Amino acid sequence: MFTRWFSSLVPLLALIAQMVLWVVATTTLGSIEGPYPTHVDASGQPDKFSEGGHWVLPVVGLALILTAILVVAGSRHLAVSHPGYVNIPRKIHWMRLPIESRLRALEPLSSLVYGLALFANLLFISVVLDSYGVATGAMTSMPETKVIIAVGGMIAWIVLSMLRMKQAVGDEVRLVRRAEIEASQSQP
Repeated sequence: MFTRWFSSLVPLLALIAQMVLWVVATTTLGSIEGPYPTHVDASGQPDKFSEGGHWVLPVVGLALILTAILVVAGSRHLAVSHPGYVNIPRKIHWMRLPIESRLRALEPLSSLVYGLALFANLLFISVVLDSYGVATGAMTSMPETKVIIAVGGMIAWIVLSMLRMKQAVGDEVRLVRRAEIEASQSQP
C-alpha cells in the first residue's frame, strides 16, 4: 500500500522541484550583474562563465518532466494497444495479464521515470545555488559530492524500480491466478 501511495506522490514532487528550480534560478542567477559559472572541471573549479542564460537548467528540467509525461502516457497506451512493444521484466507473463493488471504492473515504471526527473531537478537546484555561491564570492569551487550523491541516488532508484517492476508483474500474475482458481472452485 505504501508503494502505491508513494508512486503517486513522485510526479507531484517532480513538478514541485521543477517550480522551485525556476524560482531559485530566477531569484539567484537572474539577479547577478556579472558572469557566473556555467561549467566546472572534475575538481569543481569553474572553467566557463556566462552573463546570461540563467533559464537553461530550468528549461532542461522542464524538458525532462515533459519527456517523463510522454513516456508514461506512451507506455500506458502501448500496454493497452500493443503490449508486445513494452519492455518490462517478465514480459511473457505480463502480456498474458488482463489490461487492468498490465496497467497496475506499470506503476513502478511511472515512478522510475518521474523519479529520475525529480533527481535531475534537485541536482539542477543544487548546481544553480552553487553557481550563485561562486558568482557572489561565497564559494571558490562547486563541491562534487552533491553530484556523486545525486548520480548514486539515480542509480539506486533505477535498480530499486526495476526490482519493483519485476515484483509488480509477479504480484499481478498471482492475483489473476488466484482469481481463476477461486472461480473454478466455486463452479459446481
